[in-house]
Amino acid sequence: DVRETKDGEFVLIHDDDISSRTNKSGKVSTMTLAQIRKATMDVGSNISSYKNLKIPTLEEYLAICKTYGVKPVLHIKSVSNYKNLLQKLKDADMYNQVIITGSKATMTKIREIDKKVDLYWLCNMSVSGIDWAAANNIHINSDYTYVTQELIEYAHSKKLIVGAWTVNNEKTARKLIHKGVDFITTDYQ
Repeated sequence: DVRETKDGEFVLIHDDDISSRTNKSGKVSTMTLAQIRKATMDVGSNISSYKNLKIPTLEEYLAICKTYGVKPVLHIKSVSNYKNLLQKLKDADMYNQVIITGSKATMTKIREIDKKVDLYWLCNMSVSGIDWAAANNIHINSDYTYVTQELIEYAHSKKLIVGAWTVNNEKTARKLIHKGVDFITTDYQ
């Protein structure tokens, strides 16, 4: 989850207020990176195992992904300077590896700037949505409850990749795989 700070940096945190994960409070968009870095994370899985953990920057995340050969997935939550975001991906030599997800408005803005970067629209899958995505060279990342075999086949006929989120049940995951989904987002390993 990517959010932009007051001073134009990018950090990874789900909520707009850092109080949900740290010992400080404030909205990311009204704080500088230096202010955010003063906070220590105090909520999360096995948090006691990580002393003095900070909200990561986009650059830190990309470096870790690069080190371990992991494809970065960025859910754009609150960003205004998309050109700067894309430049940071290029600077980190991760532009061709990254998957960017987000709202229709976000996907539209990024696609206007860049015709090639991999985009995955977070949506409730439908025929009209697939048609829009195909017309804009944007893949599908749907709420799994909207994913059907027929819609997957239709999206595939349009040369789109189809993902399903958030699937935290093995039985559901197996059903989606059987239907032909290309990837699944889960909270579990």
